[in-house]
Amino acid sequence: MASRITGEGLQSLDIGASFWARVLGVFISWVFETEDFEFIRRDAHEPSA
Repeated sequence: MASRITGEGLQSLDIGASFWARVLGVFISWVFETEDFEFIRRDAHEPSA
């Protein structure tokens, strides 16, 4: 039931499958290739000058 409501909500927002494929791809890359995203973590933890 919840997935049906979610699907209808996504269709009403006109968000296509290509958008979700891109989001999922970025998420998978972030999970499996965390060293590529170290600069984000490093910048977030460094105190600003």
